[in-house]
Amino acid sequence: MSDGIRTESSSRGADADVDAGGAVAVLACPIAGVLKLAFHQFDDDRGAIAEVYRADWGALMPTMQNFTLQHSVANVLRGMRLHRRRDEMVIGGIGVTQLGMIDLRPASATYLVADVIEIADGPIAGVFVPAGVLHGVYSVTATVHLEARSALWDPEDEAGCTWDSPGLSIPWILPNPIARSRSRDDAGFAALVAMMNGCG
Repeated sequence: MSDGIRTESSSRGADADVDAGGAVAVLACPIAGVLKLAFHQFDDDRGAIAEVYRADWGALMPTMQNFTLQHSVANVLRGMRLHRRRDEMVIGGIGVTQLGMIDLRPASATYLVADVIEIADGPIAGVFVPAGVLHGVYSVTATVHLEARSALWDPEDEAGCTWDSPGLSIPWILPNPIARSRSRDDAGFAALVAMMNGCG
């Protein structure tokens, strides 16, 4: 039996076709391990439905342990966040969502590579973010999105910085977003880089 996973080459572009017989198409992204997921979606006059997670997708991602549903008004930025011990997946399709990311894993082939992935309004899609990739979730419009995590929430694994921290360069346009800073973010982007290199 098929596991419902179809891997698409990045040369196919962002509009890779979803396998009609499976559940999800996978598009590789510029940052190693980050995946754009296009879920097989069924639309009719009532709306849309898509299967967005299966525990037997082990070849694609680890088993997810925790799920949260988030609603944000337009121009809200949640982040920037860094986790060393858990992976995350963000699933959207209601409103326009952007994920801004930069790879802080020193051993990664894409160390310090930054990228922005957009989840459009309508198609149900997701982005898998591995541990060690600093990321933020920006709501271009009002959005509803689901966040899945490979481990339960742990305050000891909640590092971060502000979106405008000196040295942080992600290729997105943020028109003075609504963001909540935390005291733990005050050390800044340089402190996160040092921490990931074993210096902090």
